[in-house]
Amino acid sequence: MERVEIEWLDANHESGWMSLTEAEQMRPTLVLTVGWLVWSTAENLCVCGDVDTDSDSLHGVGIIPRRNVTRITVLAPAGDK
Repeated sequence: MERVEIEWLDANHESGWMSLTEAEQMRPTLVLTVGWLVWSTAENLCVCGDVDTDSDSLHGVGIIPRRNVTRITVLAPAGDK
């Protein structure tokens, strides 16, 4: 697995009352995720935060739609620690 930094746009939601002007100023949230790239397809990336190398167990697994990704930086190639 590669260690990566992924910059991506996430949905933004406000559950309280706001003015029309405030709503017009809302934008998606820019998120920076750093972790291990478990797998990737043309549609999605799967990343995790922690790997137990003794049991091949993963912790903090998440899926990021590739269409939301603005940048991927490889921090450590596969095989590097």
